[in-house]
Amino acid sequence: MSSIIRLGHNKTTSALLLTTFNMNETPIKGTNWKELRSQVIHAQKLLDDVSTFCIHLMDIHRLIQKYNANQYQDILKKSCNDDVRELTLEEKSSIIELRHALRFLFTLLSSHHESYRRSVQEEAICVHKMHKTLSILISNRYSDSKCRTMAAKILCNCGTCNKKTSSIILNDIRASPTDSEKTFKMLHSLSLQQEEGGVSQQHGYSENIDSPASSWSEMIYSTSIAGDREALSAVAASLHNFIMAIKNMDNDHKVKFDLSMLAADPILTCNLVRHILPKDVIKPKAEMDDDIDRDLSDDATMWISLVLETFSSHGFFACVYKSLGFNSRICSKDEQTPTIITAEQLVLLNCIAESVESYGNSSKDQNPLGSIGIDGEHGLTSTISFLAQLWVNLRKRKIKLTNSKDDSIERYDGEFACLISALNIILDILGTSISCDDDKQISHGSLSSIRMRLGKEISFLNDTVLELGILIDRLGIENRGLKSRELVISKNDQHSIVALVRVIGNLSYRCKENQDLLRNIDVPVPQHEKMDEIMLKKCTVSETSTESLRNGLHVVLSCTSFAYGCFTLREWAIVAIRNLLEGNDANQEEVARLEAQQAIDTPELQKLGVKVKLDKKGKVQVTPSDPHQNNISSK
Repeated sequence: MSSIIRLGHNKTTSALLLTTFNMNETPIKGTNWKELRSQVIHAQKLLDDVSTFCIHLMDIHRLIQKYNANQYQDILKKSCNDDVRELTLEEKSSIIELRHALRFLFTLLSSHHESYRRSVQEEAICVHKMHKTLSILISNRYSDSKCRTMAAKILCNCGTCNKKTSSIILNDIRASPTDSEKTFKMLHSLSLQQEEGGVSQQHGYSENIDSPASSWSEMIYSTSIAGDREALSAVAASLHNFIMAIKNMDNDHKVKFDLSMLAADPILTCNLVRHILPKDVIKPKAEMDDDIDRDLSDDATMWISLVLETFSSHGFFACVYKSLGFNSRICSKDEQTPTIITAEQLVLLNCIAESVESYGNSSKDQNPLGSIGIDGEHGLTSTISFLAQLWVNLRKRKIKLTNSKDDSIERYDGEFACLISALNIILDILGTSISCDDDKQISHGSLSSIRMRLGKEISFLNDTVLELGILIDRLGIENRGLKSRELVISKNDQHSIVALVRVIGNLSYRCKENQDLLRNIDVPVPQHEKMDEIMLKKCTVSETSTESLRNGLHVVLSCTSFAYGCFTLREWAIVAIRNLLEGNDANQEEVARLEAQQAIDTPELQKLGVKVKLDKKGKVQVTPSDPHQNNISSK
């Protein structure tokens, strides 16, 4: 999805800038930008060559440079004086002139004729390097809101559908500022450069200091904190369109770009994720109840989601995920899958889950989980394996938090809630990703090999069965004594049980190795006298003594008893059971042999004075618990 942005604008303010410009140069005057824009529109209607208007690009470039330089001087004054001064008539006139010039350039770049538009794009980027001055204007917190929004749209149109200009822009604009650049800009914001000789009161910006270029993270942060969602949308659209433009670049093209430089940059990815929604929609939970069904997204949300999806579809999901975690800057590439979930990582998982669901219901060719591999491995297999191992590790973290009596073990308030949500979302992603029939065309491999890998090389299948066993045991205790239609199951538990059954069933689809594994997985059953204490405290069965064992088949079959309390559970359980038994004689025999093994005396039966027994044929016998009691009368 790449598109040329057409006209429209919004308001706000942003952050940072710096450029070399001779402050003594004669101002540009006399150009009637409104008239030129009218001529461009007329020429476009007649399908005339608009590239002849490129002679004015140098003037626009100088206007932007002058504006950036003046704004830089204003920053120095404001850093020493908090008072906000009113603009002079000359400054207002300069801003109005720049607005008209930018609108002219925007119209010039909006041509429907591809060859004419390409000529303007290459003149602006290859010759005048306008992307540098435009990015500085966008990142400037004091720049005019209309100029900034228009500059963001122009930047987007300068590279959209053009491999050459897109690759130049991506290579020239960093993902985030370097440490030296951040230090340099910090010193200038504190006006320390006046003492060091970096700036002269008479001559302005010194030419012996290289101007630090702006970065994607600065543009995203600046437009977002100012509330300029339209400009943010254009910046995110630029990043997405430029990546898509170079995706299929010929191997012999002179300019190359390493996408991992963006996907693995923690400052860029954090800024993208943190500003995916407008800041005014972030409210306390109590205030969100009335807005729970309201769509809180906007154009910026869509474009940022597309950027994240693009990173993932190119095989960099793990890079993005790790960059959003704790201490991402010091993590090595060989580090094990992280076990602490952050709010940013949870947002990423939600974003990718929506993309995966959309992909499963459409005819899209590009899988959001990857098709272009990295490190010599198929991207889809690598991403699914990473997610499966992530689920296993996060489950261990959940068990640790569940069994701990110390609330301070959480790394931050709400970690456990994020953890539960992340576990369910990962199950949803994997359940959808491996649900396709093998007959569907899937590039670079078969899903059957992925299913086998999750069963044999990773303990994912084993752990999902164990988790399902723990869940149904706890639900059984919580709903003991209730009729089927009276079952009460929380939304989180409903989500968990359906997701677990779904992913287990899909992993077993036409995969005999996983079918056999399900039959051979031992799922402990807690001793009856300790079951209440164990299950209601949500402790792990693995840490308790057991008196009997069941396998994965038994656990999946047991899920059907909770169908009345959980929407769609019955349907998914039937599909899972079919997949477990299809073409597997041993599993079919195992199910055929199933019969009642033991009768359990519940407190409710004891109060009624009855005892349940099983005879050798598996038939139920009800007898008085008191041997001296003659008969049991039924009312």
